[in-house]
Amino acid sequence: MLYQLLLLTLFVATSAEEYRKPSSFEKMMTVPKYASVWVSGQLMCHGKPYANETVQIFEKNYVFSDKKFAETQTDSEGRFEIGELWMEESWPFFIKPYVYIPNYCDSVMNDDGKRCINSGVQINFDYNMINIFDFDGPLIFFLSRPPPKKLIVGPLELSGNPATERLGLGSWFGGWLASEKECRDY
Repeated sequence: MLYQLLLLTLFVATSAEEYRKPSSFEKMMTVPKYASVWVSGQLMCHGKPYANETVQIFEKNYVFSDKKFAETQTDSEGRFEIGELWMEESWPFFIKPYVYIPNYCDSVMNDDGKRCINSGVQINFDYNMINIFDFDGPLIFFLSRPPPKKLIVGPLELSGNPATERLGLGSWFGGWLASEKECRDY
């Protein structure tokens, strides 16, 4: 009986009038799907454009190391634009992307000839800023379209103590639990 019901269900034609768009919940339950984040902005250091600074997009992982999705450098005017596309297969554990900018603006050179920082600026993408697509076409078509939603940063002044949304062990007790010190040769 169940087998016959299944066959009947498979061969029932659906007319155009009976078709309805899936609800937001149904779309969210459909995996895999493509997701992307896009961010653009301008970085400043003491009121001047901060050229050649690194801007990265990471996936937040609260247990293991965060995964780097993409990286770019600011231009001579301190401007940047970066985006990343991935296949989202991890429902209900959605990827939590963020922008990370190491802040060397007020860093001083140490005795080893390196500049070190204890932290950088982290800007988390709100779930509403993640572009989610149910798309089956070629990726070149997908990537050629402008992003529907883009995070705009700045101009962001990095001197002083800019606000950050840093999370994880490195943010607890001033970074005592997990050192996030980064150094560069100059």
